[in-house]
Amino acid sequence: MARRRMARWLLAVALLAMAGLGVRAVQPVLGQSAPAEGNVFLPIVRNASPPSGDDREWDPRLDQRGAVLIEATVTPGQGYWRLIRARWYDEAESAGRHHIFVDVLDEDDVREVGVPVLITWPDDSEIVTTEAKPGEEYATNFAMFSLAPAYAAQPDNGAPADRVDGMGMGTIEDPTHAVHTSYGLVWRWTVAGETPQPTPSPTVTATVTPTGTVTPTVTVTVTTTPTITPTFTPTPTPTSTPTPDPGYAFSRAVVESCAPNDGGTRIEGVVYQNGQPANGYRVVFSWQPDGEWSTSPTASGPNPPGAYTHIISSGFATAGDWWVWIVDEDDTRISPMASFHSDGPGGSCNVATINFYGP
Repeated sequence: MARRRMARWLLAVALLAMAGLGVRAVQPVLGQSAPAEGNVFLPIVRNASPPSGDDREWDPRLDQRGAVLIEATVTPGQGYWRLIRARWYDEAESAGRHHIFVDVLDEDDVREVGVPVLITWPDDSEIVTTEAKPGEEYATNFAMFSLAPAYAAQPDNGAPADRVDGMGMGTIEDPTHAVHTSYGLVWRWTVAGETPQPTPSPTVTATVTPTGTVTPTVTVTVTTTPTITPTFTPTPTPTSTPTPDPGYAFSRAVVESCAPNDGGTRIEGVVYQNGQPANGYRVVFSWQPDGEWSTSPTASGPNPPGAYTHIISSGFATAGDWWVWIVDEDDTRISPMASFHSDGPGGSCNVATINFYGP
């Protein structure tokens, strides 16, 4: 009897406590479907522990959406913002939202408050700043209103930072409509490690020991030397060096490489002036020489220094001929044009690396 009275008393206390707490239905967290009407849910805080060491969590669906990670250029011992987690939220997981959600952590995985995060798109840019937001998964967010690959994001407090490019609304199945989807990005302050040093190659030292067989050894060497010499003496091939246009700020535009990628077609590279990466130069591209630009110019740098990226297509590879060059503030070309052909699905060339060198 005493046990029953105790159980009833505990139940009454629990009911009173719940009434005092004001339990109510809450908006679902990212990654969960919206709750059925009439149900009551307790708030759940989803703070997954960040990956340790050199691990990086990259949602493979980001590749299908055409998102691109552009890593910061750093030297050993230099601090920078390293992307440690990136996720794409589909329409159901976004629950009506269409945002880039961001968190920034210190070396001990503690949220950094007041860190500016730069969001860019072809026509403009905006800074959002991380806030404390206790109990929430992310520290700030930015609402998207354009299709992928419109947006890029990175911390912007002056330190080098990894950048995520090619984000926007739309789904894997339907990239051409503004379906509400979202992204979750987490950066951690990291000190770049030492670059592994190459193992020294052993030095081979020839030792000549006088013996009675010296004479035939010398004879063989003398006989084979004339045969080997022409093999290792290549005939110089004349190379034509184009004369730079004296009106150009850049003398060379070089297609350094082109790699396969069925998940999208893009152009990337670095702008150099006097041998150093140069920021702020406007890179454009078109489907014809000196033709109408396919998109607005993208500026080189600052993270990584001198780097630029142009997305031609995301989620699928596109075949075509492309010309790339640099223009000044008056939209006048100030470099030679580089050109390449993208192969499209299954091809060997869909990500072209094109560097510009000046003067």
